[in-house]
Amino acid sequence: MKAAFYRGNKTFTIEAPPEQPVNADDVKIEVAYCGICGTDMHVYHGVMDERITHNRVIGHEMSGRILEVGTNVNDLKAGDPVVVRPLVACGECAACKNGYSHVCKQLTFLGLDSHGAFKRLHY
Repeated sequence: MKAAFYRGNKTFTIEAPPEQPVNADDVKIEVAYCGICGTDMHVYHGVMDERITHNRVIGHEMSGRILEVGTNVNDLKAGDPVVVRPLVACGECAACKNGYSHVCKQLTFLGLDSHGAFKRLHY
């Protein structure tokens, strides 16, 4: 697998990240398709440098198939097709409690903020 690493100053490199073990709560996905979203464009323009720093794997909107599941994952299995929803809501703010988690006041993004395996892909 290859990934796009943001290196700062509108620069990306395409390279293979080191292999990572699958932790108990993680899944490993073979990416089939990856989109470039508005947030990725903010990264490219340097607007998010302070938040994400450099050497970050970019491309959190993706689909693919599960290659491997962690020991705590019971509802997915290798071979399952998946689409990644790259938003992590707090579940506690008024927006979340009213069913609008996509506008959570503390919304974070997989791949840009530190979450699970995505955190491990930050070099």
